Amino acid sequence: VAYPLNHNHNAANGMTAYCLSDYDSEEEFLIFLHRFRMDLLEGVRHATMVAPLVTFAYVQHWLTAKITKGMLNPRYRSDPNDPEYLEWEALAQALESVISRILMVNERPSVQNGLQLLELCLGYSPDDPWLLSALLSCISALFVFLSMSTGSMTMPGVAILPRVLEKIFSALVYESPEDRKLMPPRNRSKATKCVRRHAASLMVKIGLKYPLLLLPVFEQIHTTVRGLLRCSADNGKNNSNHLTRMESVILYEALLIISNHFCDYERQTRFIQETIGEASARFVSIGLEAFKGPIELMRFIGLDRPAVTLDNNNSAEEMMIQNRSDLIYCLSTVLSVVKRCSIPEDPDRAARGGFVAALSESGNPVYRNPAAPHIIPVLPTLFALVRAMNALFNPTALALLSEDFKKAYELLEYEKIHLMGLNVCNLQTNNPYQQAADNAAADQNDHATTAPLPRMQHFLVTIHENCYHMLGSGCHTLGRDFYQLPGLSPALLNSVFSNMELLPDYRLRPIIRVFLKPFIYSCPPAFYESVLVPVLTHVSTHMCHRLSAKWQYMRRLYEE
Repeated sequence: VAYPLNHNHNAANGMTAYCLSDYDSEEEFLIFLHRFRMDLLEGVRHATMVAPLVTFAYVQHWLTAKITKGMLNPRYRSDPNDPEYLEWEALAQALESVISRILMVNERPSVQNGLQLLELCLGYSPDDPWLLSALLSCISALFVFLSMSTGSMTMPGVAILPRVLEKIFSALVYESPEDRKLMPPRNRSKATKCVRRHAASLMVKIGLKYPLLLLPVFEQIHTTVRGLLRCSADNGKNNSNHLTRMESVILYEALLIISNHFCDYERQTRFIQETIGEASARFVSIGLEAFKGPIELMRFIGLDRPAVTLDNNNSAEEMMIQNRSDLIYCLSTVLSVVKRCSIPEDPDRAARGGFVAALSESGNPVYRNPAAPHIIPVLPTLFALVRAMNALFNPTALALLSEDFKKAYELLEYEKIHLMGLNVCNLQTNNPYQQAADNAAADQNDHATTAPLPRMQHFLVTIHENCYHMLGSGCHTLGRDFYQLPGLSPALLNSVFSNMELLPDYRLRPIIRVFLKPFIYSCPPAFYESVLVPVLTHVSTHMCHRLSAKWQYMRRLYEE
């Protein structure tokens, strides 16, 4: 359902007349539509708790009918506003709502029926990326029947699982006929990028929900991923199945999640080394020169140069783009390891797997994270990057900014839109915020569709936030291995909390919320005095002065 773009007041009845009479704007209509859909889906979930066989039979019939119809015309082309795609999207959400309650009720549909539906989905291969993405959502919802089948004598899910993985990987390397005519990967349409990211993210999702189901086929998945990466490396960007770096990061993230269930420290740490080895070495190599200070960092990412356009795109500008891509890839890879690697929850398995390093002061076991030996060597480079990022706001660095990037450090325009309560629907074509909204909706890595300034802004925000997500997650993941590092508190004060007086509030926010909060509550009591107190003393003093100055400023404004 969409708000009518053509306001035909002569329409006596139908959707157009209803929308125009009940809603004053598209914004009002979309707010209602979102709430209405959420209420409908919540109703489906409640109905499933009461009559699970009835609701499952309904979505089963609906999905069967849609696939049967789709098989008659597999080359059908859709778009996000096409009624066919909208129905598929509604079906996927309804199916997810029903399946999410199946395990909560005693009266469940038969596993055989669920597996038959799953096989029906596997047999349907639409050419259209939007329909394929909706189909992946249906497969994701039905995956629960594979886990339900593992307890049976015949275990029919064992035979289906490889086909499900094959379906996901085929979507991961999807290319539309139009995309194949041009040079990948930048030629890919938004729809193609979406379905490929959906497939990669689906591997992470099922890895989180069903790791024990995927553990027996870990080597098969690992071999497939390595084969795709090898194929991409051998054929480069001329390969139609070329994986982007971020797609490879997401795939290895899924493998890291599954590897947490090895319950074998040595095996897990070897796999982490394979995952992070290239990225960490490249990150340290970059940092030797690029992170010495703000000037070196600006030169490395191109902040001191004119913006790259189609007219001035030369080898030097391409190098700046590659530098930014390398930095994003390295940080994303290390972040995925820090966030996803963990020790076994069962103390007995952790002890048998070699995860216990020593005993704490209170006699409790101290566990060692298999990621720690690979993350600790990266921390000095990370601290150097954070220090250089904070120093970008000093006057000397600001004076070196290219004219095209004078506003690169400002708050993202689409964040301003949200803060002011503006809605994209109400923006006019000539409104300056409309371009910001369009940039927010565009792929920030697409140099053909995104303006240079918002692309650079998005890059800087991503780097800034990834650094603090890495440190914040590391507090919990690495534990004592992190807090017992020699000179940790001076290193933090000289990097994370350096130049705090120069940082605007929106840059200070992730430092406090993303890093400082987990840093405080993850700190072992043994390190309160040596690590926590010096950091909190510095930060508290600064925040007291900062807030006092803010209140004085507000008081002067009020008096005037």
